[in-house]
Amino acid sequence: MLRVAPIETNECVIVVGITIAEYFRDMGYNVSMMADSTSRWAEALREISGRLVSFSL
Repeated sequence: MLRVAPIETNECVIVVGITIAEYFRDMGYNVSMMADSTSRWAEALREISGRLVSFSL
């Protein structure tokens, strides 16, 4: 599978999107947020978690 961006970037993009959506929601706008591939996001979180465990050992 071809990866365009590192795994950490995938997680960061989702968090930034959520933050922007929450900003507009707090301003009183109606917000609808959709994530194209939540499985890739979950994969990124699992990989990062595995790296954190290996650093702590």
